[in-house]
Amino acid sequence: MKAIWRSLLVLSVIFPAQAARTDGAVLDVVMAGFRGVRHVEASYVERRYLAVLRAPLETRGTLRFDAPDRLEKTSDGERIVVVGDVMTIEHGGAAPVALDLREHPEIAALVESVRALLAGDSVALRRVFDVDLAGDATRWQIVLRPHRDDLVRWMRVDGEAARLTRIETQEAGGDRSEMSIGAAR
Repeated sequence: MKAIWRSLLVLSVIFPAQAARTDGAVLDVVMAGFRGVRHVEASYVERRYLAVLRAPLETRGTLRFDAPDRLEKTSDGERIVVVGDVMTIEHGGAAPVALDLREHPEIAALVESVRALLAGDSVALRRVFDVDLAGDATRWQIVLRPHRDDLVRWMRVDGEAARLTRIETQEAGGDRSEMSIGAAR
């Protein structure tokens, strides 16, 4: 009987280690695929579930990424552009507002998650998040848990090969969002 328990203990130690190595290898393959994409543009639908509202807010628009660090989100009358450490927000006819992301680390973490994924930069991703991956290189899910959780508790990113298909975010205050991302154009 002791031999069986010993064998089970050995197997429980060996197989989780093997799974972790596989997840790392899959993450490397996924990130390598993203590194090969220099420009991507896709439509999105985002639903934000806010505690103060009975129904979700829905926006539709376009996401653009130009490697290595330009990210743009455009929707009905609003445009958000991030280049380097500067986020510029344009809303309607109002004057653009520029934010230095170094002064807003909670926003920087959100931006960095998407940008690091699209750039295939796993080092930058791990600098800000604990990264858990499930699936294989053709269809995967990455759960990101920020080292600082003052704005976001976690993000769950689904994808197929080098394409994001869905991003779900759980905010620290209880609000959440779901973004479905269409095929790249």
